[in-house]
Amino acid sequence: MADRGASAAVQGGEASQARAAAHGHERIYIFKRFERFWHWTQALLILTLLATGFEVHGSWSLLGFGRAVALHTGAAWALMALWVFALFWHLTTGEWRQYIPTTRKVVAMARYYAWGMFHDAPHPYRKTVLRKHNPLQRLAYLALLVMISPLLWGSGLLYLFRPYWRLTRAMTLGVRGIVQNGDGGVLLVRHSYLPGWHLPGGGVERGETMRFALKRELQEEGGVEPVGEPRLHGVFANRKFAGDHVAVFVIPEWRAVPSSHGVEITGCDFFPMDALPGDATEATKARLMEVFSGAAVSEYWTETE
Repeated sequence: MADRGASAAVQGGEASQARAAAHGHERIYIFKRFERFWHWTQALLILTLLATGFEVHGSWSLLGFGRAVALHTGAAWALMALWVFALFWHLTTGEWRQYIPTTRKVVAMARYYAWGMFHDAPHPYRKTVLRKHNPLQRLAYLALLVMISPLLWGSGLLYLFRPYWRLTRAMTLGVRGIVQNGDGGVLLVRHSYLPGWHLPGGGVERGETMRFALKRELQEEGGVEPVGEPRLHGVFANRKFAGDHVAVFVIPEWRAVPSSHGVEITGCDFFPMDALPGDATEATKARLMEVFSGAAVSEYWTETE
């Protein structure tokens, strides 16, 4: 598998050896130019997806969330286009036959990779232009095509078209909580998959009431549990997603509990109303102004599209 990008000089038989001695070495590339291009481009795109994917999930911050998402999405589309073209190339050139699995010499190859390669043992498989991949490589590619690729592309397409699936649902409902501490600070959270600071909360799942979902989300994201009855501030239509609504509750009393957000939340803190983060979202600022400054209550989650 790692040998795909390497080139090898292949000489066959005594006649080839005599010709090489008389006229110099004749270099024959086992893997064609497109195969080498495909391999190295694919490797670069996969590394790009890994690096930006970890940043999108909050593991580090190099490019910034917006740039990381844009680069991740672009690399995903480029990789899909490369795979489609590679599939077309393999089918039209007959190179797909190189991936037909075989069990011949599988044990010998496994023994070589486990022991022989570390003790200068001879390689049990000789590559040629017509037989580029050893038996273990062929089985690995089969596993890649049958198991890993569907999972990779299925999850990737769900990520890319997440807004579309949300638009096609009849209605969605979310909840957010406004929680203040004794010093007047407001609880905000930062998600690994969204830019900016938000009021803690999330979606109402099937079979849940809004108050149950609010309690669950506050505990998971902020380590907060309401004491007594939350007060409904308002229900807001989301202009960006038709059919989506967000219910906002004010939490008069609460107690601290262990949170269980995992990697979903990359930041959680109380901020004074006069010192909110610069990248707090428009909707977050609007709801806080309505509750604490007497601003007119809007019907919409945000005033812009």
